[in-house]
Amino acid sequence: MEAGKEWKDWNAEQQAEAMADYFDADQRIEAAKAAGSRPAPKDLEIVRTLEQYRSDVRSGKGAPGGPSEELGDFVLPQGGDSAPA
Repeated sequence: MEAGKEWKDWNAEQQAEAMADYFDADQRIEAAKAAGSRPAPKDLEIVRTLEQYRSDVRSGKGAPGGPSEELGDFVLPQGGDSAPA
């Protein structure tokens, strides 16, 4: 995780891993609060660092060249194979 790196410069796998880390840490923070405990400093750091990228995800920003740009308007037929719409 590189704080300050622009979201558009992350590949799709890095973005997915970062968001998984964010939500896992956020859930542990909420669980600690519900149990009356202090959240782990590492979890607080993860959430604080990735919060800016979470807002990019919420606004629909993704990795350049990701599936929406590479595949265009494709649909998955019932067989699971890609085919143009």
